[in-house]
Amino acid sequence: MKYSIVSFKNVLTDNEIFRYDADYFHPNALKVLSIMKSKKYCLIEKAFDVTKLAGFEYTEYFTQENMASTDNYIALTSKNIQNEELNLQEYITIDKLIADGNLKRSKLQKGDVILSYTGEYRRALTLFEDNYQLGPNICLIRNKDLGLKSTYLSTFLNSRLGQVILDKEKTLSAQPTVAMSRIRKIPIPLVSESFQNVIDKCIKLKYFNIENSKKTYKQAEELLSKEFNLSNWQPKYKLYSIKKYSDVKNVNRFDAEYFQPKYDEIIEKIKSYPGGWDYIRSLFNQNKKSFVLDKDTKYNYVEIGSVNTSNGEITPEIISGRDLPANAKIKLFNGDILISKVRTYRGAVAIIESSDYIGSGAFAVLQEKTETIINKETLYTFLKLKPILDLTLKYNTGTSYPTITDEDVLNMPIPKFNQDIQSVIKKNVQECKKMQLQSKQLLEIAKRGVEMAIEENEDIATEWINEQLLKLGINLN
Repeated sequence: MKYSIVSFKNVLTDNEIFRYDADYFHPNALKVLSIMKSKKYCLIEKAFDVTKLAGFEYTEYFTQENMASTDNYIALTSKNIQNEELNLQEYITIDKLIADGNLKRSKLQKGDVILSYTGEYRRALTLFEDNYQLGPNICLIRNKDLGLKSTYLSTFLNSRLGQVILDKEKTLSAQPTVAMSRIRKIPIPLVSESFQNVIDKCIKLKYFNIENSKKTYKQAEELLSKEFNLSNWQPKYKLYSIKKYSDVKNVNRFDAEYFQPKYDEIIEKIKSYPGGWDYIRSLFNQNKKSFVLDKDTKYNYVEIGSVNTSNGEITPEIISGRDLPANAKIKLFNGDILISKVRTYRGAVAIIESSDYIGSGAFAVLQEKTETIINKETLYTFLKLKPILDLTLKYNTGTSYPTITDEDVLNMPIPKFNQDIQSVIKKNVQECKKMQLQSKQLLEIAKRGVEMAIEENEDIATEWINEQLLKLGINLN
């Protein structure tokens, strides 16, 4: 059993909300605080301004009309923040005139740190672009230029030490939240400018790799869209569709959603491809491999939320066998393609790069055939095209939690793409994955380096960082 003995005097110290629960005084949190405060430090509020969108600002200005404007800013929310990565797969917007006139305080700038302060995760990100707006559930942390770099702060907040402190400060409720007053009081260990520069270069190179990976993937996406005439596709507006009774009977569906004309347009584009087409079931095998559960073994569990819908990156959750959910069903293998069957995570498509994962039953899992006509990289890109993501909505069943089935995925048509096109797609996707991996490695090196600088010293941390970068063939100079 772990426990802390804390004097009443220490309970009152820097605790204006009078927390005295066990989580607030957890031994791990107290140990981290002790290490940090044994070094030179300053509170976030000394070096940074901290603010968030006021409740009345959201209700008054983020109206349906203002958010539907075509002349808009992207308003960032917690779901847009990954660890030092901006995920813009889905986002909300706010009318520019409304924002410029009424929400000047929440205009985001290059160099700002944004932090998701509510919900299950508390992630930080340094912005390298302008013209975003502050949305709900994230806070703005703006540098006062007093010697601490924004990239150092965001890396610290994303590190194990920063996460322990943020976890300590969260309120105990159904929607855990860290108050702005508590974020301002978080101590930030002071490190040298030279060490901050090393961290800054790592994070900037990570950003550079992410942007290049996006450009590389976009080239693959545009090439594939153009190949079967789906570039800039917009459905023709039709108020109704006319279907035969036999069409309704064959699919056992008679709802308007299933028979929307736009779906017929997409399917017609696929089936008119000069090289022919086939069903996914004919071109790929389905992985239904189960596994023998060992309650004492720790598993890398991949659920729907483990997949970054923007870039397909997978972050498995490590769970012991006794705690695995009932939906942990599939033994995954290197090269498997995961396709989400859940409406709320439309776009959660990924290629597995490990044989040490267990997958959720909420995925359809496909495997490339030995004598393949369509390679897995092409299927991955095809399934993430916006018109194809729209097409998957055709098969939705359910209301509050719409889903599709394995059969729906297997029965989707796909063009038999030209092999030369597929070779380019494969190369681009593989290059994209390499850049994503290096970006992830750079962030982990930066986070661990910050932890070592705080727990040990900067010289040891800098030497370790340089060794890790050398292994990756990276020279920051």
